[in-house]
Amino acid sequence: MHSFHKHTFAGAAGLLLALVASLASAQDKLQSLGNANAKASVMSREELRACFKEQDSIKAASIDLGTKRTALDAERKQLETENEAMKQQRDALAARVNQNAADMNAKVAAHSAKVEAFNQKMDALNAAAKKGENIDRRQQVLEREGKEIQKTSDELNEAGKVFQASVDEDKNKLDSQFQQFQVKTDQWNTRNHDMDIAASNYDADLSSWKTRCGGRNYRESDEKAIRAGK
Repeated sequence: MHSFHKHTFAGAAGLLLALVASLASAQDKLQSLGNANAKASVMSREELRACFKEQDSIKAASIDLGTKRTALDAERKQLETENEAMKQQRDALAARVNQNAADMNAKVAAHSAKVEAFNQKMDALNAAAKKGENIDRRQQVLEREGKEIQKTSDELNEAGKVFQASVDEDKNKLDSQFQQFQVKTDQWNTRNHDMDIAASNYDADLSSWKTRCGGRNYRESDEKAIRAGK
């Protein structure tokens, strides 16, 4: 009888332990950092800890890349605005040069006609002088006309010089602006290239993490322990 009772008691204790273990196992659910299927391998706590740490690093890198990309895009738009402004200035300068050239050509043409008419009058005056005609009054008139013609010629030359100096000044300013713009553009291109490399490295790191961490399962109890600092 005693032997029978001992045997029965031992069997009940074994069933109780099995039941407790079963409940503990049921409570320790499996989770995944990605889309791991139920048959995927289960990470150890240390592997999970490393995956969490790397996940935080990847998230931080993503935020940093996003911030830098936003800044680069904003700077690119600013550079585009500056380039358009310089283009408008160049077009305005070209239009001013063309308009001045047209105006100057018209003035020169009109002046040339006066010079031609003046020369014809001088030829006639010289011919009259050879014939012995009195040319004093006509000569005085032509001398005054010649002075006016010379004055107009000097004014046209001076106006051309002043305008050319103004054009050269504006052109030099535009050239200086373009050189500074080119430096900023080169710097932006360098940073954008570096950004592309960083983004490519980020994609590679993320892909690697998904394979090593996202494709595996982990125990919920391990996550709780890690979050608790254990």
